[in-house]
Amino acid sequence: MDKVVVVRAGHLLTMGPAGDVEDGAVAFAGGEVLAAGPSVEVRASFPGAGVVGDDHGVVLPGLVNAHTHLSEGLIPGMGEELTLLEWLAEIVTPVGRHLTREMAMAGAMLKGAELLLSGVTCVNDMFCHTNPGSLASLGAVDGLEAMGLRGLVAYGAEDAVDVQPVATVLAEHQALAERCAASARVGFRLGVGTVLGQSDELLAASAAEAKRNRWGVHTHLAEVKEEVVEARLRWGATTVGRAAEVGLLEVPLLAAHCIWVGQGEIAELARAGVTVVHNPVANMILGSGVCPVPALRQAGIPVGIGTDGAASNDSQNMLEAVKSAALLQKVARLDPRALTAGDVLAMATVEGARALGLEGRIGSLEPGKRADVVRLRGDRPGLANVHDPRQQVVYCASPSDVADVWVDGARRVMDGQLVDHELAGLVEASRPLAAELVSLAGLGGRSRLA
Repeated sequence: MDKVVVVRAGHLLTMGPAGDVEDGAVAFAGGEVLAAGPSVEVRASFPGAGVVGDDHGVVLPGLVNAHTHLSEGLIPGMGEELTLLEWLAEIVTPVGRHLTREMAMAGAMLKGAELLLSGVTCVNDMFCHTNPGSLASLGAVDGLEAMGLRGLVAYGAEDAVDVQPVATVLAEHQALAERCAASARVGFRLGVGTVLGQSDELLAASAAEAKRNRWGVHTHLAEVKEEVVEARLRWGATTVGRAAEVGLLEVPLLAAHCIWVGQGEIAELARAGVTVVHNPVANMILGSGVCPVPALRQAGIPVGIGTDGAASNDSQNMLEAVKSAALLQKVARLDPRALTAGDVLAMATVEGARALGLEGRIGSLEPGKRADVVRLRGDRPGLANVHDPRQQVVYCASPSDVADVWVDGARRVMDGQLVDHELAGLVEASRPLAAELVSLAGLGGRSRLA
């Protein structure tokens, strides 16, 4: 049997049936959780196990970043004054024409480090590019594997602006699916960048391909008000209505944003089993609006939390996204009870796993699930004196409090430092590729690197 590891802390937040345990611990071996409960009981059950941690700090499941774009890993920090549609046209689209698999891997590794160091163990990526034949999306899988992260990757295909043959798009979906099938921890979803961003031909083909292969789909839906207006002009229906018309609601669908949805559409999404990801930081930066998270959850829709892209957030600090999710709902609704620390912590763990269809494997610490574990240290100001562990994780913790991270039982962060990678090396490797990318994209007016 593989060596058993016991991780203990002053507070164990299992996010599962065992609830919250004071002076708790989790034991795992071979990537599988064996026990989670009172520290004295867990340690007695595994007397020969190595023990990490002490009677301070917090242990919880690895955080689930349920929506991001690692395709933006080399281009943060531009265009804060732009609306979503302007930002897409002026930054993301020009960059997407020049992304390569090498750039994708470097960006995914760089941002993968940022994810791990903020307690993320699983990431759901939509890799967006329009560089036909490059198979750039496969580089995201390469990068996630290199960092030891768990995840899902979709190719966020669009052809409305940069026209490309439908067959070329479908070929990349297939190549990405095959690449993910060869990975131990990275799965696949078919990507529909946006419903509006695809020609009618590609949208129909995307839905048909997902049905034929029984693939889940990852898309954006109802992100900005202009999307609703343009969709009505084009089809006489909203993008939610159009997604239903072409059959996207007939497959497992994960929809990022869902800001501009009415009660009728919320009910329709709930009936179809659609899951949603809230991206509060990106929504605020781009001025997109406020997602009706309480209404979605009340309708029974699982809602995860995402950082969104490395250029629309502009970071992959998941702890910041979790805190912002609670704060945004409170201020938008003038109600401090609108979304609590417990709510957003569930959304970032077990509910996020449910949104991705992975709740049987991750999201909570309970026997039989995979050992995705985070230990937050108690020797820093944020968690020095823990009164309510859920509130303090959400409102007080930062990446500097992340001491240790295990993904599938393998230690990826130890005492706040990456395992198997030098952060300085990842940074240095990214620099020439970032400069090349912004130069090719013609972003000299926005980037000092071009």
